[in-house]
Amino acid sequence: MICPKCGEKFNYYEPCCPWCRAPKVVDEQKPAEDNSPKEESREKENDSDVIDPSQSLGFSIFVLVFYVGTLFFGLFGLTFLIFVLAVIFPCG
Repeated sequence: MICPKCGEKFNYYEPCCPWCRAPKVVDEQKPAEDNSPKEESREKENDSDVIDPSQSLGFSIFVLVFYVGTLFFGLFGLTFLIFVLAVIFPCG
């Protein structure tokens, strides 16, 4: 950005000219064509917006089984890994 007072270049993000301390010239903002908040037209509620308790319960059970299975197989895998390492590298 070029200072209108002294003509020196300075960073656009600085609040004023570092040499002569002239305030930065702010570009005039263009008036917005439509400042009013846009009204959202909402149609009738779809069936997809309504949560079916049976589907919610099924999903919860799925997540629970997945979580428990992940813990089980994670512990099984860790135990197996420790066993294999103990066979390969015996301690004594």
